[in-house]
Amino acid sequence: MARNGMTNRKKQALKTKKKILDAAIKLMQKQGIQQTTVEAICKRAKVSIGSFYNYFKSKEEVLNSVFEPADTYFHEVVEKELDDLPSKEKIVLFFRHYARYNVDTGLDFTKHLYFNAENKWFIERNRYMHTLLRSILDEGLDHGKCDTGFSADEMEEFLFLVARGVVCDWCLHDGDYDLEEKMVMYFNNLTCILCDAKNIQKN
Repeated sequence: MARNGMTNRKKQALKTKKKILDAAIKLMQKQGIQQTTVEAICKRAKVSIGSFYNYFKSKEEVLNSVFEPADTYFHEVVEKELDDLPSKEKIVLFFRHYARYNVDTGLDFTKHLYFNAENKWFIERNRYMHTLLRSILDEGLDHGKCDTGFSADEMEEFLFLVARGVVCDWCLHDGDYDLEEKMVMYFNNLTCILCDAKNIQKN
């Protein structure tokens, strides 16, 4: 009974944390980060302020948690769409989704994430999003190497640097162009270069 009770409490705790996170993200997307207060988050999530501080130390810590749903999205949605595609198309589609997720997150919210020096989640290489891309590159690169001497790990880091640069530029332009379209254009060009060099298998 105690074991079942603990399991139920854990499930309830996870449910409450998700409610708070979902409410915070929706409010920040709608009215901006600075205008969103802990009190407003709690009101939308229908939890007490005490409950909020049981799960998050601050509003800023909630922002860090936004990366968890992003990895879930790539696990549950993107990975399935990549099945049976050539390596080049997998990479382009991967970063199309990367752009789409940032657009759906909202310009103001994305600006905060990308221009926050305290945000270390971008360099966390063990996140699912990163391991998924490395698996694509491992499949596509001959013997895990390319002619430039990059390994699959190094290529994964390089491609994410390019993608984050495109997103940052979109933020600096206040979202005045189609991020998804621009991302696809750049990655079509990048993957064509790789394929022309015969570094990525086409099948």
